[in-house]
Amino acid sequence: MYAYNPRKKSYQQLEHSMVGSDRWDILNNILEEMNIKKGEGPKQHWMILGPRGIGKSHLMTLLYHKIKDNQKLKKKWTPVLFPEELRRVGNLYKFLERALNEIKLEFDQREDTISISNELKQKINQVKASPVSARADNFFSLISWVHDETGKHILLITENMQKLLGKKFSLTEQKKLRAFLQTSNALLIIGSAATVFDALQDHSHPFFHFFHIRRLEDLNFEDMRTLILDILTQKQQPGLSKKVTNGDARLKALYSFTGGNPRMAVFLADILSTEVPEEMLELMDSILDELTPYFESILNGIPDCLEEVINTLAVYEPAQSPGEIAEHLEAPQNSIRNYLKQLKENGYVRIAFSKGKSNYYCLNEYLYRIWFQMRDSSHREETRWLMELLLMLYSREMISEEKDLPYSQLLERKDDKEGALMAYLMHIKFGHKNFAGDFDSREIYNQHIVPLLKKSSPGKYVKQLYGTKKSGLSVPLLCILLTLHAKYDIVSEHIKDIMGCLKKEGKERKEFDLLIFTIQLSLWMKLIDENLNDALKLIELYIEYIKALRTSKEKESNVLNFSLDLFSIQIKYHIKAENVQMVLKRMEDEEEVPFSDVIFKVWTCLSEPDSVEAQRYLNEKPIAAIVNELKEKNSTKGENKTDI
Repeated sequence: MYAYNPRKKSYQQLEHSMVGSDRWDILNNILEEMNIKKGEGPKQHWMILGPRGIGKSHLMTLLYHKIKDNQKLKKKWTPVLFPEELRRVGNLYKFLERALNEIKLEFDQREDTISISNELKQKINQVKASPVSARADNFFSLISWVHDETGKHILLITENMQKLLGKKFSLTEQKKLRAFLQTSNALLIIGSAATVFDALQDHSHPFFHFFHIRRLEDLNFEDMRTLILDILTQKQQPGLSKKVTNGDARLKALYSFTGGNPRMAVFLADILSTEVPEEMLELMDSILDELTPYFESILNGIPDCLEEVINTLAVYEPAQSPGEIAEHLEAPQNSIRNYLKQLKENGYVRIAFSKGKSNYYCLNEYLYRIWFQMRDSSHREETRWLMELLLMLYSREMISEEKDLPYSQLLERKDDKEGALMAYLMHIKFGHKNFAGDFDSREIYNQHIVPLLKKSSPGKYVKQLYGTKKSGLSVPLLCILLTLHAKYDIVSEHIKDIMGCLKKEGKERKEFDLLIFTIQLSLWMKLIDENLNDALKLIELYIEYIKALRTSKEKESNVLNFSLDLFSIQIKYHIKAENVQMVLKRMEDEEEVPFSDVIFKVWTCLSEPDSVEAQRYLNEKPIAAIVNELKEKNSTKGENKTDI
């Protein structure tokens, strides 16, 4: 990943592999502005912002090739593409000298500019022989001479501008550069930086509000998948491409951790080219192991005091105020604020959100946080729960068994109340997995199940349950009917015995599974009706089911599924958040039921979205992905969704 270099890619490779509508929009806008009429000058200078690996170099290298390939533009412009890192450029005149040498190299490639190239070389040497204090002005004059001689404007494509304007150029030199750019039509700068730095936002600096700024955002999942598939296709591995397409849930879960950094797509494609572990945690381990040299390279040379701040943001809350960081490090707040300013200017951290008078900072490179935490067993456990939750959320099938409802109504017309109730329950059981706003469990329950319950008495089911004669209904089916009639105490007496059905197969197991779903459904309905007392009785029945499961993995899976369903109805039916919290708290308090703080973090983001804690948690990419997915799948049509 860290070795990826767009400068080594061909024009065709760069064009084919650039994805993201914002990138193409920026590129096309720049090209459109460069198509100036005769006598016109450059319209505006640009600054492209974005963290490492987001695609700034890719876009700017492609821009260079686009100009060289365009018959109209190459007659109007001489493009200069600087290396990503400009070495031995410590001040303005050194920068201008380097620019003119790059222009000379461009001229050397064409027969019609060889003579200008030779003359330019002589003039550069003459300027280098002049006094140091006069060199910048002399180089500006030389740039104007090149413009006049060729009739072309000069485009300087320059990366890491925060190092030039932020550190290497003095304020006097910055004023000289701005004055030349404002008074001459010879030069246009398209620059890039990791983030907004002081020279761009401090009104006392010459380049305050000078550049037209555009930010590159993370790629969305579809663009990320397209890029990975394209890379795998180039590697001539169609089998892997098919595997990626079919295994979207795993890839989408990984995306929630890695984000939409294009350079990460190159890296993931390399990982997928090898033997991929089935377990997600093992897969993440292999990814993070391969990332170790990358993180070591970007932290190389950072002072210890700054690295301590980075690691504090990695190990504690995902977003922290300067005061909180200072408390963790037992350091003065003023020192921490100064460190954060340096880290922000160099693209290591960003402001996650503001609350009151305080800014809360988080890491720009979120994956570093995962890399750092996965070396700690307690944090590994939280990561595992997050992965399982994401996989479960993304793997849910869109099922809608429309045939069940007419069948239920047919049984109802034949006066088979029990059969109709079971069929309606089966319909809801399948339909609720659809997660789409169109499927309304409450409506079906109220319109079809409630009227049937009013026509029947629980007494006969109680008699059948305790009677000596064997009835036509099994114990699980009788308990389903009694659960629907709110006879929870009676069901509770039999629930442990019924758990023996976990070992059964066929009809008995299906009836048992329907009982467990009926307990869940009844719990949802009680929460919708704000009947917390009955909801807490029902959670006791469900807890007995969880405890009876044989393996920890089964227990965890059911807890996660239950939580996702609970969050879904909370969003869809606007259930009181504190009632949902009480149900989850009861589950957490049971020793034999596995539970994770991750579940309460998701609850906090859904229930108290404006709180500082929720804003912190939403800076954990996987949690933000879970919350977004839940809201998207369960919000009422036309209802505004919260952007995260």
